[in-house]
Amino acid sequence: MVEDLAMDAIRTRDLVGYLAALEASGRVLVVADGKDERLELSARNLRGVHVIRADSLNVVDVLKADILLISQLSLPTMAEVYA
Repeated sequence: MVEDLAMDAIRTRDLVGYLAALEASGRVLVVADGKDERLELSARNLRGVHVIRADSLNVVDVLKADILLISQLSLPTMAEVYA
């Protein structure tokens, strides 16, 4: 669980540093609260990192992931959609 996943700019290097600081390696599933183009474009060249919106979360992606990185802002959406 992280507080915020907002990226200031489209920079893969910044996302790599952020994931390294969290010690997130392997297949990482990032659950964002909504469409975040900067986050999605920053992650698209990273092998093993997949970004999904909270309202599109599915069991297959969760089971494939080694690490599930959920933004705190996505919890209300997840509760509404999956409760």
